[in-house]
Amino acid sequence: MEKAEKELVIVRFSEPDEAWLDFVCANRKGREISVSYDMAFGPVADDRVYTVVQLYENGVYDKDEAIKRLKVDDLYSQILFHTEKSLEYCRFTGHEAFGGAQ
Repeated sequence: MEKAEKELVIVRFSEPDEAWLDFVCANRKGREISVSYDMAFGPVADDRVYTVVQLYENGVYDKDEAIKRLKVDDLYSQILFHTEKSLEYCRFTGHEAFGGAQ
């Protein structure tokens, strides 16, 4: 990861905030963002989150209300590999079986 940190443009969102909400909305609409990131770390924008985002995009919530509603839930983290270049830093190191259908 140290090499990636030096060679890639990486953004880290520690919580849903204004920058994260702008980033999610831009990606949902396929708009260019002001900074082109290779990787992004931050809260997952799952179906529940998208409900709040849609209400924000449709003007039902203002930005402050949307962020307030997103901060009350436990959000899971994700890593977005946004460019082909970022995928060069992925390495398969093994797997672990958890059971179930085979």
